[in-house]
Amino acid sequence: MSESSSDLSASASSKRSVDDLVERLRRKSLVGRLPLLAHLSIGRTLCKLRDAITNGDTVSRKAAQTLLCCGIAMYRRHAVGENLTEGGEDRADMEDREETTALVEQSAALIFVLLAAIEARTTLTTDVERVREVVERAGAETLTGVLLVVQEQRKRKVRDYSAEESPVIETGSENGSAAAEPAAEPVETSLPVTSGDLTLSLLRLVSCMIAEGSSREHERLASIFFRTSAACMAQNLLLANGANDFVSLKATVGHPVTREKRLLGIAQAGESEAGQSCLRDILLSFLLPTSIIGVRRNLLLSRAASTSAGIDYADAVNNAHSVA
Repeated sequence: MSESSSDLSASASSKRSVDDLVERLRRKSLVGRLPLLAHLSIGRTLCKLRDAITNGDTVSRKAAQTLLCCGIAMYRRHAVGENLTEGGEDRADMEDREETTALVEQSAALIFVLLAAIEARTTLTTDVERVREVVERAGAETLTGVLLVVQEQRKRKVRDYSAEESPVIETGSENGSAAAEPAAEPVETSLPVTSGDLTLSLLRLVSCMIAEGSSREHERLASIFFRTSAACMAQNLLLANGANDFVSLKATVGHPVTREKRLLGIAQAGESEAGQSCLRDILLSFLLPTSIIGVRRNLLLSRAASTSAGIDYADAVNNAHSVA
């Protein structure tokens, strides 16, 4: 009897809170290169976090934000990859790196599920069709469409300001009626989905999915969520006061190569075959939706994006080829 009571007291004392588990996860996810044993420890911590959240333990705001930062760190680790040694790597090292990359991706997806579970506790009802429509609309947006919306908003502000400043002059006709030219109706454009709306919609959508337990779509949506969350956090840090703030980069004027030689080098690079490929993919990045482009880390699109664009958006690909 005494042994069983001592075991129960030891297990109760060893139970960690959500804040302690998240802090433990943060320390483990911020190390340099993660070996397989470290991934095993991270997996155990995630399982303990799942049990604590499922049992209804209190999740503070700081713990939720720290968990989000851990997910962003895991996503960036998977996107960039582990640092390689200078001497290269053999077949065993390549297999080890592939397994490690898959484990990092799975850990990021599990953290995303935990964040969705926390959101499900705070949200009573969720309109699944609405949040799914927001996610689909964000994936179908193109950079050209977003720029057109921004341009139309600026024109509308100029028109409203001009209408408020300029006096209204009525000119009477021969029969005494007022003649006025009809104002041009503004073009109706749907506003682009903001980063905050997209992240919240992704969380609520996945919270409904995990409640059903029949979909694995959260593994695909995890990368979109963490990428958008990182962009939203960076925007909040750089633009704390919204549109009132601005960020400027100071460029140095001095350069060892003259301006004429630099322009000549740019023109020659653009006329080459590689330059034409870069120009084609840069133009496609304006025409294709974000769900096809994904994340660009260089001037060229990925092979998967080029294949999908050739199948689903042949007209845009043909136009880009013609321009290049």
